Amino acid sequence: MAKFSNTQHNFLAGELGPEVRARLDADQYKQGAAKMIDFIPRPWGGAYYRAGLRYLGALALTDTTDKLFGWTYKAETGQDYEVVIDCTHATGADRIKIYDKDGSLQTISGTFGNPYGALQEAINAVSLWGDYQGFRAAQKGSLCFVTHVSGRMPPLVLYRVSSLWYFAEYTSAITNIPGVQGDLVLQLPFGKENSSSKTMTASAATGNVTITASSAEFTTSDVGNLIRIRNGATEGILRITGFTSTTVVDATVVVGPSPTAALSTWRFDAWRNNYPRFVGIFEQRLIFACSADFPDEIWCSKLGNLFIMMQDKMAQDSSTDVTGLNYYGAKDDTDPFSFFPDNVGTIAWMTAGDSLHVGSPEGEWSVDGSSEKFSFRAIRIKQQTNYGGASRSAVRVLNSTFYISADGKNVREFTYSESNGSYVNRNVSSLNQDILEHAYDEDNAASSMSTIQFRQLVWDPSLNVLWALLGQDTSINQGGSPMKVVGFAYESSSGLAGWFRFNPTNARIHCLWSANKTVFMAVERTINGSVVYYLERLGRMVRTKNLTRRTGDANDDRPHYLDCHRKTLTAASVTHTGYTHLAGQEVSVIADGAYVGEKTVSGAGVITLSSAAEEVIAGFKYTGKIHSMNLDHGSIIGNAQALYKKIQKLVIHLFRSAGGKFGISEENPLSIEYPDSDDELYTGDSKELDFDGSAGVDQSFWIIQDEPYPLNVLGVSMKGSTED
Repeated sequence: MAKFSNTQHNFLAGELGPEVRARLDADQYKQGAAKMIDFIPRPWGGAYYRAGLRYLGALALTDTTDKLFGWTYKAETGQDYEVVIDCTHATGADRIKIYDKDGSLQTISGTFGNPYGALQEAINAVSLWGDYQGFRAAQKGSLCFVTHVSGRMPPLVLYRVSSLWYFAEYTSAITNIPGVQGDLVLQLPFGKENSSSKTMTASAATGNVTITASSAEFTTSDVGNLIRIRNGATEGILRITGFTSTTVVDATVVVGPSPTAALSTWRFDAWRNNYPRFVGIFEQRLIFACSADFPDEIWCSKLGNLFIMMQDKMAQDSSTDVTGLNYYGAKDDTDPFSFFPDNVGTIAWMTAGDSLHVGSPEGEWSVDGSSEKFSFRAIRIKQQTNYGGASRSAVRVLNSTFYISADGKNVREFTYSESNGSYVNRNVSSLNQDILEHAYDEDNAASSMSTIQFRQLVWDPSLNVLWALLGQDTSINQGGSPMKVVGFAYESSSGLAGWFRFNPTNARIHCLWSANKTVFMAVERTINGSVVYYLERLGRMVRTKNLTRRTGDANDDRPHYLDCHRKTLTAASVTHTGYTHLAGQEVSVIADGAYVGEKTVSGAGVITLSSAAEEVIAGFKYTGKIHSMNLDHGSIIGNAQALYKKIQKLVIHLFRSAGGKFGISEENPLSIEYPDSDDELYTGDSKELDFDGSAGVDQSFWIIQDEPYPLNVLGVSMKGSTED
């Protein structure tokens, strides 16, 4: 037997799929693991035990499942608020909830239009569970604009003025927002002028009129829509107020006078019963994209005014303000406009950064301004790649866009490559096609794996992690199937590109979002036999040097390694209150920095300790695991992958760690032994650990953490022997 001594220096490649088992030639094989659960690869190479989920508050939601979505509203005061939508709530005003950083529910002071009904309209069109994740939000200043991928929901606006919250339909918000100038009719773009012989005739030039079409055109859903009728250099805009038949409607002239002759030169507003599905902010313009009627069109607002979308002025306003809309003269570079990327088909996603990225099932496009402008006459559109994506969340990470492939089974990165001088597109999940199996780790329901797909992506800049929600691509009535989360740790400059599994205890994740260097989750749990919904926040990966409380510690000063946890701080006492969200549950308890085991929370939310403590942190334990790839060390006749090997000694290189176990399997692991140290958390090498295993072709190690302490593994050195 030949002896070997080798080190796995980093975990930059994260968890690798079984298809990579033969790729000894790949750098990723030497930098990866066969399993990485609740350990997060870091840019400097280590794999860090992830922090726990902190309980913020109960979500005021219904007991229906799979119908939640959330995002963060950034107030101009610098405070973040979490917005959670439960579209199927029986009460309209309860379909949207806003929470502050401590989980306190905010009150919406006023609504304009029917935003709660609009939320329900989106859900009435939902056919798949993933459509509940189909809301898109973009914020500029105090204004947050919201669309839905069904195209059935009119754009909504959530905004905050003088500490008061308001919720409105986009076309109802303008007259209620301080400092916003414009007119309701300017908020809507218009479609192309009719090209058929069908005519429209208004019964009068002003006031309340009837419009008669020469053949069937109208439906009951046209009530509220705008129609624009032109006679040479005179135009009128009329709002339909009532339906009589497919050829006759009632209307009011809102911009006039209206022509009264039978004219074929007419057009409806572009969002006639079919609304834009995507929204973004780009180059000081509000961008809407894709409706059922115009699936490849992108609409851009006036520069600096997010409430003017009408692309061209009224015919009589070509030089002076005849209509009084204060929107006249020749078209200039600040005016709204729309465009159609060539061959885009139906837009599936859109992100905005230094350029606009647009994707469809057919390919990917870049859009920006030419000559340092972005206007109707200074626009550059180019198809860059042709891989295609699904109509699900896409996220911007610096100059890259990460999106879900058209089949839902992969995550791709669309980015500009300086070295190539062009855009490139790569599959970032190609080295772990089995990461989707995490959705059924416990259930082992292989027969359902064909329906599991990536459903939602969220970028967390503090951890350099792209979080992905997994779920079934089946009907919305899932019957309680699990929803799981995986992460892709990514930083191109350090070579970090690795998947890992996120496995919280007693939890189904409905949605997640990122803000202010924190990830928030809407979590379903079963507490005391009842299903509850909690707002929880992933702890930050703080580089703490100790476990015990320091004077002035805030909740975020130290990571806590328990899920659904809460911290209480009182005068020294054996009883600690405030844990009603865990009533009746057995929880793990940390008292004054020391893990004291499991306690049962009383029905009143009280934890009773064996001895007095000031600080108590209580929640659910979870277990992190690293399983190495099959080792290839020690052979003098070639690679050792198929040879019998035996690891005899391990040394684990640690950073600010405590506890942890190791072994040849995840069954019956041994405790990691630390050198004597006065520090609460140890940095350095573990003792030389005797590896209790037998020789085998598949020789690997496990590192496990099942206690609420940090365990940060920088690398692992091994000694052993391999058959010649």
